[in-house]
Amino acid sequence: MCDFRVIENDYANDTAKCICKPAVFKAYESLIPHGHKKAMDAAMKIYQYHHPDDTVEDAQITVERWLVAQSGKIH
Repeated sequence: MCDFRVIENDYANDTAKCICKPAVFKAYESLIPHGHKKAMDAAMKIYQYHHPDDTVEDAQITVERWLVAQSGKIH
């Protein structure tokens, strides 16, 4: 499902405001051999720890956007 709404605190392109982004990527990439769900759960926990005011839905959308953007850079 694609969600194109604007998220007020979407730090996907502002690494100065979001220092957890590298940790989110590392957790996801480290756990992807064990399945997407485990990798995504770990990435979400890290993000939510650093952004406790974001809703679960907004956190998931942000993390997914980061991962999609990152996968485009890898290939």
